[in-house]
Amino acid sequence: MRDYGRGDRGMPFLKSIKFKSEGREYRLSIDKRKNGDNTLEIIKVDSDQRVVINESDVGELLECINQLMPSSWFTPPPPLPPSVPPPESQYKKSSEVPTEKKHKANRYEEIRKTYPKAYLPWEKEDDEKLERLYKEGKKTKELTKIFERQPGAIRSRLSKLGLVE
Repeated sequence: MRDYGRGDRGMPFLKSIKFKSEGREYRLSIDKRKNGDNTLEIIKVDSDQRVVINESDVGELLECINQLMPSSWFTPPPPLPPSVPPPESQYKKSSEVPTEKKHKANRYEEIRKTYPKAYLPWEKEDDEKLERLYKEGKKTKELTKIFERQPGAIRSRLSKLGLVE
């Protein structure tokens, strides 16, 4: 059985995160191949099941996941009440949590106050509605209110749908 703490070169992964779901344990790892390419490995721990995705294909994979899965799967969980301790963290002390992670979580919360659907996947119905409204002459500012998304997300989606360059 493979040692999942190391990449194919026998060296530790560049970056690795473990998570558990319904009794199964997974590891997402970034590894560097002998040819210098970075890969994303999705590994089911305690088995030989793994998927290796080249760095150049990760963006396309994420787009496919966004198109395939309903946005309800990605809705963030409600905040825990103050009396409930947070889940066990990989960091032993608060001071060990990278500042960028603290700021990123706060940033998403702040953005979602104005744009509740920010960073959530687009659904097919939303794409169709966006295309129709854009062709009817709606401006980005109006579309941000209708779709509850940031202006950049609207412009990006219009570009992906081939409606703007």
